[in-house]
Amino acid sequence: MRRYRAGIVGHTGAGDYGHDLDLTCGRMAELEVVGVADPDPAGRAAAAARSGAARTYASYAEMLDRERLDLVVVAPRFVGEHEALLLAAVGAGAHVYCEKPLVRTLAEADRVLAAAERAGVKVAVAHICRAFKAMERIRALVAAGEIGPLRRIQGLGKCDRRGGGQDLAVLGTHILDMMCFFAGAPLWAHAHISQAGRDVVAEDIREGDEGVGLVAGDHITSHYAFQGGVVGAFESFSAQDSAPTSYFSLRLEGTTGTIGIKSFGDRQLFRHRRAAQLPGLDERWEPLVLEGHEPEGPDDSNERYIWAHHQLIRDLLRSAEAGTEPVASARASAASIEMIMAAYESHFAGRRIPFPLADREHPLERIAGERLGAPASGAVR
Repeated sequence: MRRYRAGIVGHTGAGDYGHDLDLTCGRMAELEVVGVADPDPAGRAAAAARSGAARTYASYAEMLDRERLDLVVVAPRFVGEHEALLLAAVGAGAHVYCEKPLVRTLAEADRVLAAAERAGVKVAVAHICRAFKAMERIRALVAAGEIGPLRRIQGLGKCDRRGGGQDLAVLGTHILDMMCFFAGAPLWAHAHISQAGRDVVAEDIREGDEGVGLVAGDHITSHYAFQGGVVGAFESFSAQDSAPTSYFSLRLEGTTGTIGIKSFGDRQLFRHRRAAQLPGLDERWEPLVLEGHEPEGPDDSNERYIWAHHQLIRDLLRSAEAGTEPVASARASAASIEMIMAAYESHFAGRRIPFPLADREHPLERIAGERLGAPASGAVR
């Protein structure tokens, strides 16, 4: 078995190592972790121990210069550094596995995709739902008419304290990515965004957490049109009920039934025998049974996250060898970023926004800049 020389980039205190990406790499027989880069000495030492890295670096630039790497894992959850890290890694000729979200804006995504194309390398993103074969099985069921023609995809963020703009940026990428997985590329978007019950205005634009860039609103409803009359709807708000679990879910609604996917993976798959769920004691969800399918990965959710990373990294390496697109490609991830940008563009423009977006910069940068009478790039930074 070939072993790939891997380097991990983390940043303790500023995004750390995502969902255990240092530990993930240390458990893969296919990877020889030759280096880990982290500006924090204590965090760097801990990541080296967890990953089994042969060497450590305070600077990722030094690691990329000294090590001949086949794979770079861009691990920080904080997104602000992602473009620079990705460009440096592909510039060094390495394939990349990146924590989501890929980057903050379409312009950043365009530059990363172009650089990867020039370098002839592959970039995959940790959209872990794509690691589970059950998603392919469900897509095939829908295409075969199991719930009648697909008419609507309803997605919810976690709807926790981050409800609204932050939830859209961090968790919405998963949901929007799966909308495209089941329905293809979107045609147009139309959104409404509110803050404390009123329409969001330019004064509500703020810097998001985790380096995601500018966000706005504590309640977002964004609609998307797909081919064949399919409508997608993403919603995020701050739920104030006593439910012990998050709202993170996807519903595929046809004309004769509905399939529900809760959380991630294949352990919470449900079916409803109606096209729309109505009030009534006889209106029940039932488990969705996929014939011959066994649940994938460990039962523990944290371990299952690591297992999913393993599947996507292995798929990336196979794609690199074969010259094909990874199942969780950066190009697919860029589509979810475009859907987020379109939601903001639509709300402030007051109309539907067609894809692809003509303006590749963050619309909130432009809107905030116009309000302050300053160049958009320095609007509220």
